[in-house]
Amino acid sequence: MIGDFDDVTVEKSSQLAFDGQSGTINAQYASFTLNSGSSATVAGTGNTIDLTPNTGSKIGVAGQSETVTGDSGSNNVNIQGDGTTATVNGGGTVGLINNQQTLTLGDSGSTVNTAPGA
Repeated sequence: MIGDFDDVTVEKSSQLAFDGQSGTINAQYASFTLNSGSSATVAGTGNTIDLTPNTGSKIGVAGQSETVTGDSGSNNVNIQGDGTTATVNGGGTVGLINNQQTLTLGDSGSTVNTAPGA
């Protein structure tokens, strides 16, 4: 576990857990967990981000082939960056922030919000 961070680079196949920290994560093909109260922006390719369900975690995702699980209750996922592709699971709320984004919902019950002009 680490404290708040400005910028973290995650190596391929790394597994990290963040507990209530905030910051930016640059990663390629990594897996990590955001626990209660965490807030992060993830940029990269092929990452798997696990949110602990209904814990107030906030995640921004930018990149290609990103996967988010556990989006439920008070968690919030925003798809950022033009051309971002992501799959989100958990039945929670997902925001589309930019243009030419591709979102795949892994299950039913999700709410999708779009920013004006996106």
